[in-house]
This record gives sequence, C-alpha cells and structure tokens, in this order.
Amino acid sequence: MIVIINIIMYKYMLYKLKENLPTIEILLGCVVYLYFIVEATLSIAILWLIFIVYLWLLSSLALQQYKFNTFINVLCMLGILISITLFFTIGVEQIPYPEGALIFHIEGITKALLLFFISSVPMIVINKELPLFFNKTSQRAANIEKNEKKNKWEEATIEDLNSGQFEAI
Repeated sequence: MIVIINIIMYKYMLYKLKENLPTIEILLGCVVYLYFIVEATLSIAILWLIFIVYLWLLSSLALQQYKFNTFINVLCMLGILISITLFFTIGVEQIPYPEGALIFHIEGITKALLLFFISSVPMIVINKELPLFFNKTSQRAANIEKNEKKNKWEEATIEDLNSGQFEAI
C-alpha cells in the first residue's frame, strides 16, 4: 500500500514539475543573469539570457505549453530587466569624491529608456486587457447613467394614486 502511494506521489510531483518547468527555467536564468552581472560582464549576461529564452522556448514547445502571448511577455520582461541593468551599469556612476556622489550619463540613460520603451510596447499592444479595462469603465459610466434615469422618481399625484396604477409605499 505504501509503495502504491509513493508511486502516485512521485508521478504527481513529476506532473507538477513538467507543468512548472518553463517558469522555473526563467526564474533560475534570471538569478544566474544577476550573478553574471556582478561577477562577469554585461555581454556574457545578455548571452546567457538569450540562451535561457531559447531553452524556455524549446521546453515549453516540448511540454506543449507554448503560448504566443506568454512568449511576448517573457521577451518583454527580460528586455525590461536588461534595460534596468543598463541604467545602473552605464547610466549611473558613483564617484569617490565627494563621498556617495553620483554622476548620471545621459547617453546611458537614453539607451536604457529606449530599450525599456521598446520592450514595454509589445506587452501593451498584444495584451487585450488594457482596452477592456477602459471599455469596462465606460460601460460602468453608461450603467450608472441608466440607473440614475431609472431611479428618478416622479411624485405621484392624488389622481395617480386613486387610479389604481400606483401603490403607496
């Protein structure tokens, strides 16, 4: 009996691992990317992220979990991560004197903001939730107007009450 339970638990854990493997790959890849930023160069770190994207793509295709919107979101999030890294590596420089002073390099900040913009546009365009949000708010406003029109009460006259068409509350 215990052997059967262990086999069932093992198969369930493998199923859950297969289900979450692409997400685990991306998270571990980002951790190693941060390690490469600290210990190696920006070029090696970016090459590592490209490798991770291909590894994620192959594993999600093999596990039949590939979705185009998810792929776009992964690319955009990694592009945003690279832009933040660019900002801190080439956009901001700490100088020794005066203590704690920073110099901002406009070229590095411009490159980081351009990459951030390019990486965020596909997420906004591809995901349909943003226009739906605005449609929902306009629909809510229309519903409020309809309810206000319905809730406008006219004061009933004595003739209306005697006609039998209205009830006194």
